[in-house]
Amino acid sequence: MPKGTWMDTEGVVNRQRRVTQAELRDRRFKPETLPETVFGHGGIGYDPLKLLAP
Repeated sequence: MPKGTWMDTEGVVNRQRRVTQAELRDRRFKPETLPETVFGHGGIGYDPLKLLAP
């Protein structure tokens, strides 16, 4: 995506950056399944909701 062509219409994303798989290891991100989703080879994945309260 060239810079300036992508819009976050919901206002969720506060930064957009392209990184390699190695660079992603040193960054904070959500969801935790992002590396597998982007760099994994399993096709479409499932990100179950986390238990927020017991």
